[in-house]
Amino acid sequence: MNYGYADAAISDDSDLIAFGCQRVVYKLGMFGRCKLFQREQIPYVDWNILRWSCILAGCDYLKGGLKGWGVKSAIRHIRKADNGGREYTRADFLAKFTDDPEFENRFVQADNMFLYQKVQNPINREILTLNPIVRAKVDL
Repeated sequence: MNYGYADAAISDDSDLIAFGCQRVVYKLGMFGRCKLFQREQIPYVDWNILRWSCILAGCDYLKGGLKGWGVKSAIRHIRKADNGGREYTRADFLAKFTDDPEFENRFVQADNMFLYQKVQNPINREILTLNPIVRAKVDL
């Protein structure tokens, strides 16, 4: 979808929302009944925070998440966290909720899985990442 080859993605559940899909058809029944998520219908959401909330609540890439957190409680805690009006970075975000370096490493790995999942271009069969990988510039 991110490369413009599909209008929507179909899934058994809503996991594809965390991958950044613009439109997701999910809970598709035998007779065509389904639910449709359309990202443009909720423009006020910070998509990084939504993805991070899903990770904190527990996902396939970070089993268990933070103890006692579901997606709703993760979003509620995140909205309460004041970042001085600045956009959150991943480091800012994590510092608000945990000081466990092992959890932070697992969180970063999970976030990278959502951001850089491998996908295949259906036209030329090239393997790409879901989002372009931005290499950090290092001054020596």
